Amino acid sequence: RNQEKLTDLVLAHDAGKFSVHKIVVCPQSKVFYKACTGGFEVSIAINLVTFFYRMDYNDDLPDGTNLSPLQLHVRMFALADQYDIPDLATVAAEKYSSECSASWVPADFLASIPDIYESTPACSRKLRDLACLSIRRHLPRLLEDESIAGLYRDTLVNNPDFARDLLASYVDNPLCGSCATCGPDQPMEALQTRCKKCRKGNSSYCLYV
Repeated sequence: RNQEKLTDLVLAHDAGKFSVHKIVVCPQSKVFYKACTGGFEVSIAINLVTFFYRMDYNDDLPDGTNLSPLQLHVRMFALADQYDIPDLATVAAEKYSSECSASWVPADFLASIPDIYESTPACSRKLRDLACLSIRRHLPRLLEDESIAGLYRDTLVNNPDFARDLLASYVDNPLCGSCATCGPDQPMEALQTRCKKCRKGNSSYCLYV
């Protein structure tokens, strides 16, 4: 580390500059790995400055990027959380939710899950809760496509916190729907149930998850 000739990364701090090797620090830190491999930091910084002046940021992705619009909004949300910019966090979360509703692409959604759970702390629930609600709207149809269903299973295995949150979402609110007064993704109650075997209905049936 002390010989700068072969180092390829500089960490700058008030205490000075430290020359290090990416191959050493990146495997040990997801933050450094994303910073060195994301290829998107300049655009993120531009979006941040734009937001300060316009209270909004550009949704367009730069040429050559492998990120989806959902991943862009996740990174903007993570930046807002890191630098304590509540208004930016709100806008990024709204854009994430709108993208899920207006342009549902299962593979892009599943690719955004690791970004959410790796770049935001567990105490920052907004995107995590939105992700759980979003996939619940589409899960039955998502599982009909075997290739997407495989990606979904891999996502659960590789992101156990997401699997736990999704399960908790179903336990806390088994039924969700859209309310004309309150909007989409509201907890619902079944007024009456029917036995699928005898087809008889009764509002007093005891239900369990």
